[in-house]
Amino acid sequence: MVSGAAALVSSVGQPSDDQIRDALTTTAVAAGSGVGAGRIDALATFDALPHFTDIASSVHLASIEAIVGAGITTGCTPDRYCPSRNVTRGQIATFLDRALDLPAGTVTFADVPADHPHAEGIAAVAAAGITAGCDEQRFCPAANLTRGQMASLLRRAFGLADGPQRFTDVAPTHPHARGIWALAASGITTGCAPDRFCPAAAVDRAQMASFLARALDL
Repeated sequence: MVSGAAALVSSVGQPSDDQIRDALTTTAVAAGSGVGAGRIDALATFDALPHFTDIASSVHLASIEAIVGAGITTGCTPDRYCPSRNVTRGQIATFLDRALDLPAGTVTFADVPADHPHAEGIAAVAAAGITAGCDEQRFCPAANLTRGQMASLLRRAFGLADGPQRFTDVAPTHPHARGIWALAASGITTGCAPDRFCPAAAVDRAQMASFLARALDL
């Protein structure tokens, strides 16, 4: 098949998805008799490719694609998602703000200046009552988000119903027990093992995608 996509790549270096899609749509020629229109085949193949170069083998691929399609994330770079990178508290605030389209908030924290990249999301989730920060005056935006914290955030954000006690590593007195049990009862997670949740473990970007995709039913 011959199309303008190859010429576009060589002329601009690294075109955007939209540029490639336009080139395939407007300049592809028929692939041959009995094969079908090259334009259609090329677009179908292109659209089936992952958005990012580093997620093809990820078990979270479908969830990552789902939250990208929903506009919740654009990746860590234009062509990479960084699936194994830990999620920070600031990042999850922005993800939840976008996912839920929260109204703007005016809540401020001593460690979140107005020009912080996640200031808008942090203010929004705080105003919505999804989080109150890491203490009375700070949000700790650079701290890694734990699985337990993620459970509590999602319970509040989505109004999840309480669930029965489960997991051998989540005692009733655990600060995130209610969120963890609610998350499990809703089917958003089955834990890190059949009988454990690993509440202190950090959440990576791939896992976060699956949590959000399931919570949003994407």
